[in-house]
Amino acid sequence: MKQISDAEVIEMLKSLDEQRKKAGLTYLHQRVYKTVRSFILRSRGSEQDAEDFFHEGLIAFYMMARKDKLGPEVNVEAYLYTICRNMWNKNIMKKPRQLELSEEYNNIVSEDLQLKTLLSNERSVLIKQLLESLGEECHKILVYFYFDRLSMKEIVVQLNISGEAVAKNKKSNCMKKLRAIVLDSPFYNNLLK
Repeated sequence: MKQISDAEVIEMLKSLDEQRKKAGLTYLHQRVYKTVRSFILRSRGSEQDAEDFFHEGLIAFYMMARKDKLGPEVNVEAYLYTICRNMWNKNIMKKPRQLELSEEYNNIVSEDLQLKTLLSNERSVLIKQLLESLGEECHKILVYFYFDRLSMKEIVVQLNISGEAVAKNKKSNCMKKLRAIVLDSPFYNNLLK
């Protein structure tokens, strides 16, 4: 396969000529798909996951090229791989981890499981109450950051905060308040252990 410069690949994707556009997409597929596939398979993904996430990443990359959001210095192969990797990692964070149990663990007493579930639910309710006691803005910032795994940029947009530095400072202050509440209360301290 002939090596094409990064700038030329981007120009191909922006072209009005369908053949040229298709050639750019095909080139990217041939250069990057195997690397993305290998990463996803190593990360416990399937062949179908590899195809799906590569194509989602390719579409995102294509749209960025069409909207002139890629600078002239961009390494197209590395950038496309990074998009796919980040999409996969974000997907993995959202999935609950599942554990395969061997036969020897199948006889666990259901009452024990119910107790653990109850304790887990109590902790969840307690954490929710703690977060709500901090006030609406702190509650939202901490939930967005720790549970929804939004970046500071995304939190700035969601909460209409003036900048990332301000959002980081607010998150830090919210965490200080939360720590103070937990450390000052033996009730919370014992339940969260």
